[in-house]
Amino acid sequence: MKSSITIKELKKKYPNLANTLDYYYPIGIKMEDPIYKEYVGNQVLNSIIEENILNNEIFVSRWEKDFLGELEKRINRKIIGATLGLVPNIGGLIELYESDDLCELYQIHFYVSLIKNYYSIQFVKSNKYMKHQRGNIGWGAEELIVSPVDSYYKELFLEIENYIREKLPDAKFLPYSIECLKLEGLQVNYSVQEDCEIGSGFFHKFFAYEAKKVIGDINYRIEEID
Repeated sequence: MKSSITIKELKKKYPNLANTLDYYYPIGIKMEDPIYKEYVGNQVLNSIIEENILNNEIFVSRWEKDFLGELEKRINRKIIGATLGLVPNIGGLIELYESDDLCELYQIHFYVSLIKNYYSIQFVKSNKYMKHQRGNIGWGAEELIVSPVDSYYKELFLEIENYIREKLPDAKFLPYSIECLKLEGLQVNYSVQEDCEIGSGFFHKFFAYEAKKVIGDINYRIEEID
């Protein structure tokens, strides 16, 4: 599978997705460059984040109580907030299993972007003692399930998805095959990478692209992306 793409190539395949990223992010401009902060689309994005995340009253009422709270009641499961700072998305996670030694976790993570209501749902199996590429040991994702799969809480995945699409009728699932592609020149303020993944333009996630094994249909709902 291709690992990176240029904005020009992305515009040929998915023009609306590419134009959305191009509008909010100054592709090819480094974050330390003053032009980055002055970029009109980036200023618009910062305003959206300030309204929905930084404004605590709106964040609590619109997202914690209404959006996440209603979902929690519907599925009868505790939802833990996973909105990781001043980021362009709302996030939540559900803990499904924890080993007795507290070293292994099964969770479902879901994220809804404040940009065009793109969303993502993933089942994550993580381990406290996973060895990473750099040789260090620590929490990491062993398995990432990126679409509904029978043996991985498929019904819960679909319940969450149906709720998101009901609350946000124009919402679109961002397929993993697109989400994990590095977009050359994309930089975001919650990553040190020079070229960030397309998904990073919409979400700030736990264990987003580091899993040892990816399971499921990486092109799930790709026909909706244009």
